[in-house]
Amino acid sequence: MSDKGGGDPGQSENVSEEDRRLWAAVEAAQMELSRAHRDFFEHVGAGARREILAERLTVKFNRSALDFLDGVSDDVPDLLDELVVAVGMAWGRKAVYALWRRRWMIRPEVRSIIARDLATSDYESDFAELGALLYELRDFDGLRAVIRLAREREDPEFDEVADGLDELLDVSDPRPQDHTDPAVILRTPREPWWDYLRELADELLDRPLEPEDGFTADELDAAEAALGVTLPVALREAYSLFGRRRELTTVQDQFLPPQDLRVEAGVLVYRVETEGNLAWGVRAEDLKTDDPPVVRVSRGSTTAPQPWAATVTDDVVRAALAELVQPDGTGTTAWTDTFDQGFERLKASTMQASAPRLIGEGDGRTWRRSGTPLYLLGPGQIVRVRAATPEMLAWVLDVHPGAWRTELD
Repeated sequence: MSDKGGGDPGQSENVSEEDRRLWAAVEAAQMELSRAHRDFFEHVGAGARREILAERLTVKFNRSALDFLDGVSDDVPDLLDELVVAVGMAWGRKAVYALWRRRWMIRPEVRSIIARDLATSDYESDFAELGALLYELRDFDGLRAVIRLAREREDPEFDEVADGLDELLDVSDPRPQDHTDPAVILRTPREPWWDYLRELADELLDRPLEPEDGFTADELDAAEAALGVTLPVALREAYSLFGRRRELTTVQDQFLPPQDLRVEAGVLVYRVETEGNLAWGVRAEDLKTDDPPVVRVSRGSTTAPQPWAATVTDDVVRAALAELVQPDGTGTTAWTDTFDQGFERLKASTMQASAPRLIGEGDGRTWRRSGTPLYLLGPGQIVRVRAATPEMLAWVLDVHPGAWRTELD
């Protein structure tokens, strides 16, 4: 039996020193390109940056803009027209991937662009290509709209494309097709926030939110029946979306599972501090509101519940973000309380990339994004950061010097 794990990994009869030198040059070039991308993102204004990227995306055999967006996707929502065009060009798969990474936030806009372009297209290949893009983005309503438009052409070649797209739907989306016009999607004010959490889970945790990450309607109904109350719609949506996802619910404080919900001092408590001294919930008289205000309860105290957040959505999202930057054994978090002058530089340089609006200012906490990292700027000079990979975290600590601590310390 050969011992594949033994021996010096640096020695091989098949690999010469010249081979290793050439590979080292590849790695060095990649690092230099990453530095160039970082410098371009940090030092070129957003307007100029997007103008340059839009120009380069329209060059048929140029992939430089797509390579940049592959690493820093913040500008994708402002380049949708160009990226949809780039899908049909030489590096189309990279354009699809750039859109896919932001799919939760850009699908309605991409659908509108595609509907506009197909309305004047006489090529069945456009329908096939853009229908396939909607499939990649998991926009099944948009895909149905493309199929309908193709069949309206009453042409055998367009019918063949529609049949192929129908097959994708049959294996991917079992919902009945006799529902509301697929060109119309009703969105509540909360949905941009749920989309934002979906995107963060995908980018920072490298595991998108799946149905099994939430509680089922039956489980939520059982909790309501046990307590004799009706849960606010926003709270049900949060439980359904990410209630079982540990990185967003229980790293430090605890987002109570539905079976552990309780009523204390006239408040439906759904979240508790790690030490149990504080709890957050909704007053009983507000439970029938879709997205009611949240109060904080000091447990073991005679103090009345205090106003905390304007809505359940605000509270559960800020709590999920706070959980996301807590140490969890992945080697992708760091924190410091002695950031000194670098703290102001961080506040000036980071971006609120795709969040629907900045939150957390009320309690001295602000979440910001810069490329992939997520920063929590806490009261005073406490800063926490979560990156997608240990390598990205190392870059953050290098760009923003300070007395950082990591999980490895």
